[in-house]
Amino acid sequence: MKIKLILTVFAFAIASFSFGQSDKAQSANKDLKAQALKLTEQMTSYLELDDNQVERMKGLNMSLMKRKEDLKEMNVSEDEMAEKMAAFEERHNATVKQVLNEEQYKKFEAKYGNMEEMKKQKAKK
Repeated sequence: MKIKLILTVFAFAIASFSFGQSDKAQSANKDLKAQALKLTEQMTSYLELDDNQVERMKGLNMSLMKRKEDLKEMNVSEDEMAEKMAAFEERHNATVKQVLNEEQYKKFEAKYGNMEEMKKQKAKK
């Protein structure tokens, strides 16, 4: 009888732990979606995106936010992380170029193209 009680308590403990992990993952995913949507909204007004471009940029921005989060969780040096992020952003920007027209892409580059440089300047201050 005691063994059944102990096993039941143990099962509930494991179940509650796994639900807690799931809640954290869902919360993080919601945060990423919120960041991606905010960026998309900013880009929509700044670049005057049409409905098709908005939908495509939502996906691209979500991918960007997810990749940044994944890189933060990796156990790599700052230099390696910067290198990986720069490579990803290069691919990301190439895809963005396919979504935007020429005029929009020029505006995109002017505002968002030097984000890494801006981050480095902020870090120095």
